Amino acid sequence: MAKFINIARSKSILSQAVYVLLNLLLAAAVFGLVALTNSPVLACILVLLSKWRMLAVRPRFWWANLQSNTLDIIVGISFALLIYLAGSNAWLTQSVLAALYAVWLLIVKPSDKPFAIEIQAGVALFLGLSASVSLVYGLHSSVLLALSFAIGYVTASHVLVGDDVADAHFISLIVGLVLAEFSWISYHWLIAYSVPGTTLRIPQLAIVAVLLGFAAVSIYRAYKEKHNKLKLQDCILPVGFSVTAILIILIFFSGTLINIGG
Repeated sequence: MAKFINIARSKSILSQAVYVLLNLLLAAAVFGLVALTNSPVLACILVLLSKWRMLAVRPRFWWANLQSNTLDIIVGISFALLIYLAGSNAWLTQSVLAALYAVWLLIVKPSDKPFAIEIQAGVALFLGLSASVSLVYGLHSSVLLALSFAIGYVTASHVLVGDDVADAHFISLIVGLVLAEFSWISYHWLIAYSVPGTTLRIPQLAIVAVLLGFAAVSIYRAYKEKHNKLKLQDCILPVGFSVTAILIILIFFSGTLINIGG
């Protein structure tokens, strides 16, 4: 019996080591492809190919697998795009982004705890909007609206489906629509914060969306923990924090603003 336990333990350690190695190689490959080609295309294709197991089942499971993996795809593609947007001379920033992608793959993504799920959604929301705005601000506004809607829907669904909320998909559609409308309002005066030493810009839209998302999730958690009851004081703290943070950003960090819109 002890022999079988030792064999099983050895296989578990080996599989874990292989898992860590493959994810490190994926993060390194995304960075390497962007650096070598000065283009995010191959890196984004690699991220998609890394999800091949979604289709390694019967076709009737493909849609469910796509839904459960879309958030990870958004994060992976966003990291590839942001590494590219940082500029070919910003090796340090690109390396930090690749390291953060590895942290996502190894630490953040695997966790299924409620707090971790909320963090995952927040990361996807921030990175997805940051990459989308920086890439499409010169295109028609409908492109940004479509991307914002998709990001809003996926991130909201990630939180709500994990909690088995009955109307999760309907609520997620509403969140996606609200984010799309917010993006449309912001489109003609898109503001970003430049990252020193790089060509990377962090859109104000992404920061504000994450702060508002934090307030919404906090209120939702309070509502759920109190058995579908909500009091005014449950809303004051998260909303007050988010509004205060937004005002501080608008007032005290205007020196690093760049208008990237029309």
